[in-house]
Order: sequence, then structure tokens, then C-alpha cells
Amino acid sequence: MSYNLGIDTVSDNISLAIEDDGRLIIEKSFTVTDTVSHELINIIDNFLKSNQVELHDITGLAVCIGPGNYGPLRAGLSITQGLALARNLPIAPINRLEADAWPFIQSAQNQQPVISVHDAGRLGLAWGAYNQNNKNEPPRVVVPPSITDLEECAKSAPPNSLWCGELSDESIKTLLHLGYSSKIEPLKYMNTRAKSMLELASVQQSYQDPSGIEALYLQPPRINR
Repeated sequence: MSYNLGIDTVSDNISLAIEDDGRLIIEKSFTVTDTVSHELINIIDNFLKSNQVELHDITGLAVCIGPGNYGPLRAGLSITQGLALARNLPIAPINRLEADAWPFIQSAQNQQPVISVHDAGRLGLAWGAYNQNNKNEPPRVVVPPSITDLEECAKSAPPNSLWCGELSDESIKTLLHLGYSSKIEPLKYMNTRAKSMLELASVQQSYQDPSGIEALYLQPPRINR
């Protein structure tokens, strides 16, 4: 047996997913009680054992490279690279915004853009816009990922887009106040990100050497010495 494992650590919850020859077996989200760096290995080990999958049966890894929370993102990427290098496995690096947009891109009509967002705290809103030329093709970047405030995001967004990701009630109220009610249909993300990551890894054919994979930052991380 051979399986691919998706590992996502860039937001508040960890998500994992396993697929066998493109067929999803299981997906699950986990709440971290301490830190990702302390818990991720045990979470992965228990997840595989509970689904009767051995580590030596894993033939590829998909990892979310960001944007996201610096500590969990770095820990998840480092641990995934460590597993890949130890077992000589390829890694598919997956953009968080594309992964969150992917379920909606597939259901959108007539190449409708999908705007994926997440709260970047004091930095503002991380977002990008995507669509798909044809079914079963990778997402196409309509607006490259960036960090702006919500008003600038709304002004720069393609008209008649679908919105997904972390849209708080306050953000929705602001968008409506800005007059975008006829163009915006707020949507909540339904599946685990890890599931979408595995699907994207397959459609993008993005499995590669793990040594050169780096985190995606829309702004340089602030690190205290």
C-alpha cells in the first residue's frame, strides 16, 4: 500500500489527511494544547495508527507553507521536511490561500474569481484571488497574495467574486458598509485544509525535493533577538 499525507499547521488547528491513489481515506482536525513543535509528531503518529497506516507506507507529503502563524508554520514545515528527508520522500508545498479557495474554485461558474482571506492580526488581511480556466486544471492567480487592510482588499477585488476563509462577522459588516453587498457572498470553509492540499498537490503535480522548500511570508516575520 502507498499513501500521501497532508499536514497543515498554519492556523489555530492542525489538520491532517490521508489519500490512497487520489482517493481520500480520512481527514481530521486537531486542537493543539501546548505547541505544534511539541505535539505534531505524536499527533501524526496517533493519526496514522488509528487509521491502520504505517509510516513506511507513506510515499509523499503535502505541507502548507503559509501564509500563517509564524511559530506553528515553521514547526510544521520543519517537522515535515525532517520526515521527508529521513525517508527520502517528496513534498508538495501548498499555498494556504489556494488551498482554502480550492473547494469553491471547483464549484464556481464561468471562471468566477474566488477571494481567499485570513486575518493577519495587526498587519491587516492576507488575501489573494483565484479562478480556474477549465475543470481539473490548477488554480489560476487572478490577484497575487498580499496583505492590505479590508477596505483596500475590497477595492482591489475582482467584481462578482466569491469570498472564503476567515471572514469574521465584523469583516462582513464592513464589506456591506462599503457597498459590496451585491458582489460578495461570504462563504465559510467546509473541509479540512489538509484535504484540499492533497487534491492540489495532485492537480498541480507539485511533489518535489524537500530540501529547497521554504515558508511563504507576505511580509518578513518579526523575530525578537
